[in-house]
Parts: sequence; structure tokens; C-alpha cells
Amino acid sequence: MIPTETQPFDRRRVRSIVFRVALIAVLLGAVAFAIAGVVPGSDQRLAHPAAGWISVEVALELIACASYAWLFHSVFSHGAYTNSVLRSTQIAVGELGAFAVVPTGAGGPVLRVWALLRGACHSAR
Repeated sequence: MIPTETQPFDRRRVRSIVFRVALIAVLLGAVAFAIAGVVPGSDQRLAHPAAGWISVEVALELIACASYAWLFHSVFSHGAYTNSVLRSTQIAVGELGAFAVVPTGAGGPVLRVWALLRGACHSAR
């Protein structure tokens, strides 16, 4: 039997995960809708997607993000400047997102340096 003290925490965590998954689904739907309006002919191609190819793409993207987070942790967390795996993953995935959002791609390194100086590398200053 699970102690009653941990039940509210677990419920909040499950609720948070469900909310995040729903938010990602809504955002992906909005991107598909926006692309259909911008790219000519894409609405016909997106009308009948192959579920197998979409699941393969999602799996490959998750593997790529996890690999980048692992490499980031391997490179930037050693010696006097250690990060937890969670913190390294947050910085790495944030950096990937900043690369996508900022048009010149300069957002990724800027976010990385800011996060490292704010977090683990604060003693380097």
C-alpha cells in the first residue's frame, strides 16, 4: 500500500504529464494547420498521414534529443562543474529549442552559456 503522503504528489505528477502531452499534441496540430495554409499542396499530403511513418519519425526525434542531452551531460558535467542529468537535459533540450526559434541559430549557444553560467559554472566567474 502506498503511504497517503505520496499520493497527492503522484497525482500532481501524473496530471502534469498528461497536461504536457496534451499541450504538445495541440501545438503539433497548430503547426500542421499553419503549414497547410502556408505551403501549397501540403493540405492534401497531410490529409492522409501514414501512422507508421509518423511514429518512426517521433521515435527518431526522441532518440536524437536524448542523444544530444547525453552528449551534453558528458561534455559539460565533469570536474569542478557538475550538473545533474536532469539539469543537463533541460539545458540541452532548451538549446535545441532555441536553435529552432531564433532565426539565425544564435539562440542555442546564447541559452547554453546563460544556463551554464547561471547554474553549474557559477564558480568559474
